[in-house]
Amino acid sequence: MSTVTITPVTKIIPEKCCNCGMWFGLEETFRTAQIANKGTFHCPLGHSQHYTAETNAQTIERLKREKAQQLATMDQLSAEKSALESKNTDLKSKLSKARRGARRVSKGVCPCCNRFFRNSDVCTPCGV
Repeated sequence: MSTVTITPVTKIIPEKCCNCGMWFGLEETFRTAQIANKGTFHCPLGHSQHYTAETNAQTIERLKREKAQQLATMDQLSAEKSALESKNTDLKSKLSKARRGARRVSKGVCPCCNRFFRNSDVCTPCGV
């Protein structure tokens, strides 16, 4: 009768206890599950351990989301800036026309009919 030897192949990842400093190993799939679930496990001396930080993949995904959000914000702010610049140009034009009109009125020209009037606050033909 022949004997068959089965050798399981598993990858052990070294960990260090944050309380006592003892090194121990975690099986790779168990460690991955604990990182994903942020589950609790113990060192050989019984100290409770858990993962709180995010994985590299989680960090990459979070940074991608933040970048997309910042790009969207930049696009929105750029559109708002363009709209405000356009509004500012319109307001400058209106202000310039109002100043020109006020200057003409102060010199006695009616803003309505462009007729000249003297020493009177009211233009006689149009009543302005």
